Amino acid sequence: MPLDELIIYELHTGTFTGAGTFEAIIPHLAYLKDEVGVTAIELMPVAQFPGSRNWGYDGVHPFAVQASYGGPEELMMSRSETISRAWNITAGGDGWRATAPTRETR
Repeated sequence: MPLDELIIYELHTGTFTGAGTFEAIIPHLAYLKDEVGVTAIELMPVAQFPGSRNWGYDGVHPFAVQASYGGPEELMMSRSETISRAWNITAGGDGWRATAPTRETR
């Protein structure tokens, strides 16, 4: 996707929905792409931290996925669901990025 067509939505898992989980993001993917026009989603850091809500930048457990967001299992399930809805996924050092397909990538 050309850089000038990239519209990134930086998403905080804990505050994006009332549930604050990876699974709760899934029903909103079509809205972000079709109604808002987002072409890429970047999850804010999802590293483990004390409590249930945090920005995720404290670096206490950088390689563990936050349990209150659904843990690694839910992160992988939401990633798989995102791919199945035809978003392209690229890994980011601070989370993951999902890019909506263009006509050329469908």
